[in-house]
Amino acid sequence: MGEDKTTDNSGDRVRLNFDTRFTGTDGLRTRLQATNNPGYDRPTCTPMTRTNFDGDGGSQITLDQLSYQFLIEIGTNVQIGAKNLLLMM
Repeated sequence: MGEDKTTDNSGDRVRLNFDTRFTGTDGLRTRLQATNNPGYDRPTCTPMTRTNFDGDGGSQITLDQLSYQFLIEIGTNVQIGAKNLLLMM
């Protein structure tokens, strides 16, 4: 029998969201993230093996999202973001 050349790979992504409200109609989101998930497109030479959250961050904690939204009048919502501005409900 030949030598088994298969390998095991594992990765992870951890997110911690802090959602804060000051007036009840506003929202501050701070998200911390740590990733350790290699991009598999390099060894396979095809993007079909990528995951939607690949990235080898060495499990270092980074600021992934920082945004604030508030209501200035009925029907008018203002959103301000420093990183990864997304619609918050």
